[in-house]
Amino acid sequence: MRMRAQAVLGTCRAIEEDSQPGKSACGLDQGQNTCWNSWMRWTFISMLVAAVLTIAHLRATAQTTQG
Repeated sequence: MRMRAQAVLGTCRAIEEDSQPGKSACGLDQGQNTCWNSWMRWTFISMLVAAVLTIAHLRATAQTTQG
């Protein structure tokens, strides 16, 4: 039972460490969480930026593969 708990904790830590660079790049770790409206606004803007960066990356990748 104890080994399973350690494995789960290790997995959670690995997931958090893997997602941290993405959160930093999109600004999700810098938001003002003082009220619901500011949190929603900051989350929406961060997700919009993440979508724009993803589209730009896909377009750049498509252009390089097409020649």
